[in-house]
Amino acid sequence: MEGFKSYGEVYGFMAADNVLAFTAQAICEVVSQQGTPDDFVGIEGDRFVILTHSGTGELIADTIDHSFQDVVRSFYSYRDADSGQISVGGQRVPLMSLAITGE
Repeated sequence: MEGFKSYGEVYGFMAADNVLAFTAQAICEVVSQQGTPDDFVGIEGDRFVILTHSGTGELIADTIDHSFQDVVRSFYSYRDADSGQISVGGQRVPLMSLAITGE
């Protein structure tokens, strides 16, 4: 999750935990709907790993990304969401996004 640490600095660890919980739930829902019973979802810090046997990994990744982008703005104040960035230590940082890679 790009921008997660900056989000936590501004909004606090409880809000950051809520973002992690939402993201984990969204990922699990998509994998449950589009994956197989043998798929795996893991988390370490602000990084998630998905191992799928479905052959539709790209579709799963796109669905997760769209789901995240549709909701992530709701975790920010109206002002930050509207501007698309937050101020962290005098620097402007974009809102959180997912950095999805596939291997």
